[in-house]
Amino acid sequence: MTPGESPFASLSAALGQVANEESSELLSATAIRRHEGIRAAVRTIADDDELVVVIDQLEELWTLTGEDERQRFVAALVDAVSAGFVKVVATIRADFFDRPLADPVLGPLVSISTFGITPMSTSELHDAIAMPAEHVGVRFEPALVSRLVAETVGQPGSLPMLQFALAELFERRDGAMITSDAYDGLGGLAGALSRQADEIFLGFDALDRAAVRRMFSRLVTPGEGSEDTRRRVVVTDLAGVPPPVVSAYVDRRLLTTDRKRATREPTVDVAHE
Repeated sequence: MTPGESPFASLSAALGQVANEESSELLSATAIRRHEGIRAAVRTIADDDELVVVIDQLEELWTLTGEDERQRFVAALVDAVSAGFVKVVATIRADFFDRPLADPVLGPLVSISTFGITPMSTSELHDAIAMPAEHVGVRFEPALVSRLVAETVGQPGSLPMLQFALAELFERRDGAMITSDAYDGLGGLAGALSRQADEIFLGFDALDRAAVRRMFSRLVTPGEGSEDTRRRVVVTDLAGVPPPVVSAYVDRRLLTTDRKRATREPTVDVAHE
């Protein structure tokens, strides 16, 4: 699950995927918002088995969820964890790690249960670039992998740009070879993403460019003393943005689409901060 604006509804939808019909009443968002509601729902589903809840982008509890709802959700979740009914694995951006630590209920658990993901080493980056290509019979020109590694290692936020550049290079390969010329044509690691975005934007007329600006303003939550974060939006909330505008960015992997688990409404999201 991802918390979003309604973490109880998100958890309800996630639990519903592993529950039987008999426990459906205990799994409604209203039911699990009650005192010990999460504990009761998990106990019904898991019985004597262990249930693991994976929460991706935990920072959404502070960027999208209201304060009262966040406090209620955290209290109910910690209650279930403390009772031994569920284990939780959560991911959070490093620049938001102080938020759960500062929470009087969640902080003590987080402080003793943290695993930090450190930046990839040079050799790990080399393998991450070369091995997936080798697996499908594609090769890089000599020195190109080293060049990609050198432009990535030690640079904050560079992995998403590397991922984007590699996807573009795969599409531009010459037979089974990924070439330095193709990489230069992208504008290198730093230029690949911005060049793609600019090409799409400049291909629109004035009206569609205005729609692009409205769309991205809805897809970002401005930070208050912290970095801006992406915001998942239901497609129907992008009224006034023509579908071809959205599709243009989705087709070039700058936006991703999904569906809300609770309602199955289609959503759109920035591919990465």
